[in-house]
Amino acid sequence: QSLCPVTMSGLYHWFSHCTSWPSITKSGGHSLTAVCIGQNTVMAVYFTSNRGRGRERLPPQLVWSIVTLSEENIPQTETVTGPTIPGTVESVYLERVGGYVVAYTCHADVPNSTWHMHTYCIDTGEWEELFYEDGCIPEPRVRPLVFQVGQSLILTGGYGVSDLRRYKDTWEWSQDTRLWTQVDDCPHTLDRFSCGAGTDGVYHTFGTDTPHHSQYHPVNSGAIGNATVSRWSTEPDPTDIATRCLGTVQPADFDQFDDEEIYQATAISLSNTHQLHVVQTGFDDCCEVGVPTCWIRDCISLDTVRVASVPGLVDVTHDDQYTNDISGMAMLMINQDTLLVMSPRVTLVVEVCHDVLSPEF
Repeated sequence: QSLCPVTMSGLYHWFSHCTSWPSITKSGGHSLTAVCIGQNTVMAVYFTSNRGRGRERLPPQLVWSIVTLSEENIPQTETVTGPTIPGTVESVYLERVGGYVVAYTCHADVPNSTWHMHTYCIDTGEWEELFYEDGCIPEPRVRPLVFQVGQSLILTGGYGVSDLRRYKDTWEWSQDTRLWTQVDDCPHTLDRFSCGAGTDGVYHTFGTDTPHHSQYHPVNSGAIGNATVSRWSTEPDPTDIATRCLGTVQPADFDQFDDEEIYQATAISLSNTHQLHVVQTGFDDCCEVGVPTCWIRDCISLDTVRVASVPGLVDVTHDDQYTNDISGMAMLMINQDTLLVMSPRVTLVVEVCHDVLSPEF
């Protein structure tokens, strides 16, 4: 299907084609996470749903896959062996650090909270477990923000396991030394649902508590492991997308006293300057989420324009919140021109227009 540059509503099409394929998940799969491990190839992991009843109810299992995009832009999925995480974890974080994929998980079990880390060598296909040891390491926590900058894995924010306190501490894990280093605190409280992505070697995140644009900068090789070198910078966000989106969705059974409106967004880096922000609002008590809107943001000028939404991203006729919730979807550029979206319901292959990637956009 070929699409025009501008829709009937006047919104720019930032893509030329969008094709739909079956989901990579088995029935009941949810909470997809993925990372690019090569041209047209990603590693993905998701949870299976609980099966059985009562004492026979099985805990969720992790399913690991390698997804490859063929020359015809057809996603092909192969189930592979991945690490087994004991106990209950709330999510799996996958980040590529150099020639490795780092898988980070955290147990939210009081009082025996811990985290697990595994590394996957892309060249050899071998996994290695990094064991939890006391010392200079980040405390286990719920829903931290995890991302990659340079040759380091970054962990910041999240909530306390027992008291839900908000964290601001920031930690770097070096692939070279296999050690954690605590660096300067983040100026804002962030978590797994904070909207952010790495663009041109800098991680940009946009917050809604007080509208802000925070950046995490890499340091030169001589400063790696030096906690005194500042990584974070922050500035007000002149284009507060959240304010523009909240209040646009209202379910039929909305109760202004009981229903709290929620806002969530995810960001994907499209080029060295532009990010795509996918934004969704809804209501927590009635478990209803709206149709996502899409925005292109310039990370230098912070100029923002609303663009056409990805067709088929959610199914408004299906009231399953977890199927339509963007926080449970994986969205990433699989090559310079192609965005891959994987959800529990569908897999979308989106071909990005080159005009969007130009400085003139």
